[in-house]
Amino acid sequence: MLKQYESVEEYLQEKRQQAVENAKKERNDLLLRENLVKRIYASGPNVNTQEYPYTDANGKRYKLQYLPITDAQYEEVKKYADMQTSSSDTGSSGNIGGKIKGIAVFSAIILAIFFIVFGVTTLEAGLTTGIWFLIGGSIFAWITGCMLYGFGQLVENSDKLVALKQREKNEQNACEAHEQVHEQVHEQAGDAKTLR
Repeated sequence: MLKQYESVEEYLQEKRQQAVENAKKERNDLLLRENLVKRIYASGPNVNTQEYPYTDANGKRYKLQYLPITDAQYEEVKKYADMQTSSSDTGSSGNIGGKIKGIAVFSAIILAIFFIVFGVTTLEAGLTTGIWFLIGGSIFAWITGCMLYGFGQLVENSDKLVALKQREKNEQNACEAHEQVHEQVHEQAGDAKTLR
């Protein structure tokens, strides 16, 4: 059942609060994704694993804390993160795949022209092998070009899959880290309420 509001102001107040929470979550997700957090290490060996959920390579427990950031800095970080995301979509290998495909088309055309010219000059000399160069050479050029073009397409597709998988992994890590930080905040808020 839909919530019944007493006034428009109550409705607007709730929606404003939701917008603030959503913006804060988006901001924190970006900070985590861009690694704009610092590690706070536990002071002793017997630590609460919920409070310090991460372990470094040396076995020391730590928690993450967001770096302080102004609104202007956040907008700039967001812009650079968007630029990095859009440039990583194509990736450096995607350019190689495109180059391979371009070379495939170019080489197929050059081979076809070569075999046609060679076939015509052989025909003019009166040799019947010129027909074989005309037909067979053109087919050979086409097949070679298709194979090389297909390889270039495979390189592009594999690069896109790697970038997609990496983006999914980064988003999953950011979500998990955000959830852990969110839980820590709620636990600390709960502890603060019980102390009052």
